[in-house]
Amino acid sequence: MVQRSVSLHVEEALNALLDESSVAGQLTDNGSIFAANRTLEIAAVMNLEPCFTPVESPESMADAFVKTFKRDYIRINPLPDARTALSRSDHWIADYNSEHPHSPLRYRSPRE
Repeated sequence: MVQRSVSLHVEEALNALLDESSVAGQLTDNGSIFAANRTLEIAAVMNLEPCFTPVESPESMADAFVKTFKRDYIRINPLPDARTALSRSDHWIADYNSEHPHSPLRYRSPRE
């Protein structure tokens, strides 16, 4: 019920901003869900023109870092609250920047 209400509100707001001849951009990364045919069809119906961030742009690199950080540090550690996560984040970032393998370095760590 709430999700439907929010969706309707967003749709009404977008319709108020755009007339039928306007085209708005939808900036996304290069993830498969954003490039899927069905997503592109929905975007066309909504008069949105998909715009993808270039590979290795600051935005895509930030997305890759967040994905890696969540996968390799956050999800595998018990985190009962935000304070615990924050207290460990400095150590995790130091590890990521010195010990963690990086694909641009052919899966070697920066220290190697």
